[in-house]
Amino acid sequence: MYISVDTYEELYLKGKDRETLECEVEKLRNEISRIKRKMEMPYYIRANTAFPTDEQVIEICRGYYEKATLYLKDALDNADILTEEERAAAYVDSMTKNISCVTLTVGRYLQEKYELDLTDKCAKLMRVRLGGDSLTEEKEKEPIYDALYSLRLGEWRQSYLPEDYGCTLSEPVRWQLRIDYFGKAAPRFYDGLGIFPYNFNALCKLLGADLI
Repeated sequence: MYISVDTYEELYLKGKDRETLECEVEKLRNEISRIKRKMEMPYYIRANTAFPTDEQVIEICRGYYEKATLYLKDALDNADILTEEERAAAYVDSMTKNISCVTLTVGRYLQEKYELDLTDKCAKLMRVRLGGDSLTEEKEKEPIYDALYSLRLGEWRQSYLPEDYGCTLSEPVRWQLRIDYFGKAAPRFYDGLGIFPYNFNALCKLLGADLI
């Protein structure tokens, strides 16, 4: 059973010394990483009846983590306590509203494409599927940017490969994600072979892709 952030603060953070806060922050980092890793395993099954879901548990732990880091930062006289990975992830996420285009290609030969163009006043979503007609629709930009930020792309690995998860897969789905930005920022690339980021289903829902 999980408690509210306010209750968590009262029980685990208020009045605690620096060492206790450091342990709490590290425990939450490890717990978030553990759940992500579990969800990225190729044979992971989402339990529809589970409450809270693993996705919700990650967000609950994020709430705890954000509160705990504030206490630890204060205990260390406002010192920077983020890891190098966390700083890099925060920078990528801060660039979300500079995204100009999101392109997902999937299939053995990357033959299906889902492209989200954000260069105009309205977002334009185009889907091109093998053996099917292309489809284009317009969407509001602000909800799109909110959805992209919630993906926390800065936390994604660059590549998701079976060997990194200690397994082999038969005929795995190949995918590649390209993120383009306004201005001179270089595009970012993510790819995988039968392995997907823990919240990849949210990206698929956003783009109308039926993958996992």
